[in-house]
Amino acid sequence: MTLTRKTLALWALALGMALALLLPQGGADARTALPELPGIDKDSVTRVELTVGVRDRIALEGQVDTGWKMVQPFAADADRILVRSLLNQFLDPVVMDTRVDSGDRDTYGLDQSNRILVELFTGGDVPALSVNVGYDLPGGVSFVRLPDDEGIYRAKVGGRRRVDKAAKGWVDRMILEEAVEGISGITLTTPDETVDLVREPSGEIGMDGSVELGPWSLVGEPGFDLDQKTVDSTARSLAKFRAGEILSPEFEGGWAQPAATVTVRFVDGRSTTLTFGNRTLDGAAFVRQDDARDVYRISETYLRGVTRSRGDFASLQVMDFSQDQVSGLKLIDGGVPVRIVRLESGSWQVTEPANVYTDVKLVFFSVNTLGDLRAVERVDLSPADAGLEPPSMTVTIDRADGRQQVLELGDRIARERSRPLWYARVPGETGVFTLGSGTVTRIRQGFGRAE
Repeated sequence: MTLTRKTLALWALALGMALALLLPQGGADARTALPELPGIDKDSVTRVELTVGVRDRIALEGQVDTGWKMVQPFAADADRILVRSLLNQFLDPVVMDTRVDSGDRDTYGLDQSNRILVELFTGGDVPALSVNVGYDLPGGVSFVRLPDDEGIYRAKVGGRRRVDKAAKGWVDRMILEEAVEGISGITLTTPDETVDLVREPSGEIGMDGSVELGPWSLVGEPGFDLDQKTVDSTARSLAKFRAGEILSPEFEGGWAQPAATVTVRFVDGRSTTLTFGNRTLDGAAFVRQDDARDVYRISETYLRGVTRSRGDFASLQVMDFSQDQVSGLKLIDGGVPVRIVRLESGSWQVTEPANVYTDVKLVFFSVNTLGDLRAVERVDLSPADAGLEPPSMTVTIDRADGRQQVLELGDRIARERSRPLWYARVPGETGVFTLGSGTVTRIRQGFGRAE
């Protein structure tokens, strides 16, 4: 095998790194002689400069509480999350772990072409902190060099990846950053249908003087039983919507026939429109905002969230009551029926079969699970096909006001790589739904049924 100059250099680098790992960390006496980077209050930093190899210098100005602007090499909003993450690495003084070498910058990625110069300013022209970051080592440490010091050191400074970005990598990736309380409407348009969700002012005024909004409703169908938690989740995901990467305007994300167009409206009268392309790639989807040319790479999860049909927003709340509204429970599942009653003290006791002990804590869990019972999904299936005629299990809840609620369970559904589901229904109500096996287990444990 012929060893080229490049191969020899790589072998030398690998050997150098291996030797660096074998170097001692140094005891207390040794560490006192090593230099250190001062701790920096992140709130006092007003400018960050990063020089990556021979690329243009990246300069960011601002403060933690007001946000950051890129001023060099071009003007743009900077990603405050990335900047905050960088500053958090230098809150405390960073003492060098050990001195590795001197002068040989090439081997450690600290030569002029490879080093990353990190400078933090707290006012004035002289940086409060300055360090050159080279290659990384296992264990979260990097090779570093300090200004006016020929020594090569090993230190924990957050890793090279945190700062090894081109200028565009520091541009703000927040697509939307709004208070979810300020979203008054969401319109989801897909090739199949339009779902228009809105919430009107409730008439209440918040502590800060803002108008509070009422529950969500479906425009044109005020009687539609809308699942408030599902819509709230959609609103939250859009309110703090951050891209994984900003791509070039020429990137083809499937814009000719978008998978969805989403308009988000706010209480102050503003609105913004997001266009989701129909292309997906390795778990990613792509979106544009309003008339901006940039393309954002996002998780495909966001795309699934905005391509729901009207039926996907139907209520998943099956039961809704509190502990003190229940006087008794009964389980019939093919074994000995179990009945539990609520005592005046608020505790619980098994009355059927007699002389059977119950774990009161598990009964509380069971009642709480039933009292906030939510389906995984609603399914288009007949009760007979779901194993509900007759049911395999019945739970009867006696209410303190004399009413009864019944939960019937049918077939158990095995799933690959996921926990099983159960078909279920509430007699007298329309439709079949599914419950997670964990939910069914918690209900049954209150009756002393171990899985």
